Amino acid sequence: MPPDYQGNVKKTESVLACLPRLVRYKPLIFGLICCISVICKADVFSADKYFAEKQYNLAFKAYSKAAKFGNAHSYYRLALMHLHGLGVQQDGVNALIYFSLAAEYNFLDAQIRVDTLLAKLPSNEQKNIRKLLDQSKSSLGKTLIDERYFPVLISEHLSERVSFGGNLKLNTIFRSGAIDDDDFELDFTDSFTTDSDDDFLGNVSMPTSTKVPPYIILDADINKNGSIRTTAIVQNIGNGAAIIDDFKGSPTTPPTFKGQSTEFIERFVMGSATFKRITFIDEDE
Repeated sequence: MPPDYQGNVKKTESVLACLPRLVRYKPLIFGLICCISVICKADVFSADKYFAEKQYNLAFKAYSKAAKFGNAHSYYRLALMHLHGLGVQQDGVNALIYFSLAAEYNFLDAQIRVDTLLAKLPSNEQKNIRKLLDQSKSSLGKTLIDERYFPVLISEHLSERVSFGGNLKLNTIFRSGAIDDDDFELDFTDSFTTDSDDDFLGNVSMPTSTKVPPYIILDADINKNGSIRTTAIVQNIGNGAAIIDDFKGSPTTPPTFKGQSTEFIERFVMGSATFKRITFIDEDE
């Protein structure tokens, strides 16, 4: 029988399930999926390498590890290894189970292989094997994997809103302080042409530089107390390191949902602003 799929990754209760717009689901969902994806890919790449080198014992271990996260490619390879006795004792039942798990993801010809193998069995055994396959999918299959490792969308929460001190949006904040020249990025896309009397130089096109002010778009994971836990830069023009450092050290208004403190992911746009100094003149002077 296949190994127990009780992995170490805990079921994640998605904070994003209570957010008003689906666009707000992307950062955390992508972060979680990317984390699982990296783990799976590392094991699958290693397993494929071992399989190609006919180190089937090592390949079987690596595929089994990736299969815990619902990797269809690993299911398929494990089925083949059981079917042909590669690195494991030949076992047609286990081959059927793994092919059926891969078939839930419509992977290659997994479903055709399930049907073909079942057709070779006596009719009285087919019923028992189909029951076993259904039990395996219930305890190890795609539905369980999705529930265990992927965020759950709570539809009744979609009409609610996360608020910040009673406001549905964070306030725009202006911070005083000059931006150093090092915070600007030089743009050399423009140029000018010089006329020279020197035959050697002739007409020379010279690049010009324009100072580009910093402009940053980033996603931030906000703690229940309003502090910034993690950030992910989406776009960064210029040298925005000082602005980002200042942002990380400046708590926002704590987010709440239905009167309860909650965590939140928000996208922030930051950059420099200019202003004119206004001089007030005392008319009595």
